[in-house]
Amino acid sequence: MNNEQQKAPADWLKPRTKQQEKRNKPRIIKPRLPTETEQRELVDYILKKYDHPEKERIFLETLYFGGYSAVVVFDTYATHYSEYEGKLLVVIGDDNPMQTESFIWRHGKIEQVTKQTMKQIKKEMRQINRLARQQAKRRL
Repeated sequence: MNNEQQKAPADWLKPRTKQQEKRNKPRIIKPRLPTETEQRELVDYILKKYDHPEKERIFLETLYFGGYSAVVVFDTYATHYSEYEGKLLVVIGDDNPMQTESFIWRHGKIEQVTKQTMKQIKKEMRQINRLARQQAKRRL
């Protein structure tokens, strides 16, 4: 080892540069309040899913957006393995913070996130990956 190598500290001992800090900064996704369109889409979805009559619209709007529940939207939500990337609407009930509902937009429409929804998304991702591998093999 020469003198220069002995004097120079290892890279991991050097203070991080601003560029390195920026590159490794955690991604923070900030929530926002839902737009009127998103509110309408959610209420329409709930009315249709549970076969509620249209006259219950005002009750549902008050329940979700009248101050009884916390409702926020994350525009750039992504699952860990990127099965889903997009908007996420979260409703936190007023009785208990563990009482939550999550909604995503798939194929241009809002839908509630359930185990079945996530299974379907994973299945779609496997199909996409399979097709991509087949196309890659054809190119070789």
